[in-house]
Amino acid sequence: MLYQLLHDSPSVMTTATIASALGWGQRRAATTLSFLADEGAVAVARVARTRVYWHLDRPFYPESGISGAVSVAAIEKQEDEILERAGKHLKSTLFLIDAEHIAGHELAHLPLWQAHVHGHFPEGLIFKKSRKRSGTLYFHASRGRLCSLVPDRGFAFGDFAGEAPDSVQDLDEVVEWEERHPGDLELNPELMERLIPRKKIEEALTKKHGMVLDGLELVFLPCWKMRIVENDKDSAEERLLVLDAVLGLPVEL
Repeated sequence: MLYQLLHDSPSVMTTATIASALGWGQRRAATTLSFLADEGAVAVARVARTRVYWHLDRPFYPESGISGAVSVAAIEKQEDEILERAGKHLKSTLFLIDAEHIAGHELAHLPLWQAHVHGHFPEGLIFKKSRKRSGTLYFHASRGRLCSLVPDRGFAFGDFAGEAPDSVQDLDEVVEWEERHPGDLELNPELMERLIPRKKIEEALTKKHGMVLDGLELVFLPCWKMRIVENDKDSAEERLLVLDAVLGLPVEL
């Protein structure tokens, strides 16, 4: 019953919520959960002095603010179309014969920090004045680089120089967001452990660039990762091609 409860829960659970759902007393719930956590049978973390639990097969990341459903860009480009698009990115010989092939592919969800901000930004070349502008900025969650969409070329990540949020073309123009359980996503555990702390993103936006932060959360962009290998049997060369699952364009990580 306990494992099924944690498996089906849309969010992390506390000792109190588990005890209430199972009709247990607080002491029984606390003792059982403590034992299972020590045995590595359930996942546990401490958030604001409260222990929270979840099923090992349905992970959450409460230390990064993921204690429930997350926003994920809806997939528009399915596997067949992506493989067709990827074929156009293969190198060819002088005789227009493919010099590479796709050796493997997989779906992965790239974590991004989504920052809702506003502030006053200068305008004009001669008679400069400032105007309040607002919008959303997206940053690579483990590298901190600004995400932008280059028309017909794809998503790129570069240095952030304090641009006005509504001047950056990014996911807002092309993505439909949907709510998903993080356990349903294809996440890289090592990448999730290297996420830039929320506080560092906040400080960079507010203290360094003088913006007002209205909201900050982790969101996810689905991408297709393809291992590209040369056809030459004597060559061990291979590379990674990443296409986003929304537009089917390259993602320059």
